[in-house]
Amino acid sequence: MAAGGERSSTRDRLLAALEDLELLARELIEILAISRNQKLPQPGEESQILELLIQRDGEFQELMKLALDQGKIHHEMQLLEKVVEKRDSDIQQLQKQLKEAEHILATAVYQAKEKLKSIEKARKGEYQ
Repeated sequence: MAAGGERSSTRDRLLAALEDLELLARELIEILAISRNQKLPQPGEESQILELLIQRDGEFQELMKLALDQGKIHHEMQLLEKVVEKRDSDIQQLQKQLKEAEHILATAVYQAKEKLKSIEKARKGEYQ
């Protein structure tokens, strides 16, 4: 965990677990080398470090699973973002077409009103 109670990223947690695994493995190898050289068994110490190594390896495996899950989610999010971009593009194209249609309709309505005014003037002229 990071200072101040902040959560570390999965990457940082994986790196910390790897460092711990490396440190524990080195300690275990050192103890085994010393034991062999001195021909003195050191009861408990090797098994304690080995237990820690196994425990930390389990934590590391869980973190790897989490990282893989997060990678899959990230990939799915990227795919969804591409779909959203495509939909946005489609929407923008439709908006453009609607604006063009609105302009055409506004022009047609204006021309129709003008024509109606002309027809109305002509009718008034007929009856007078």
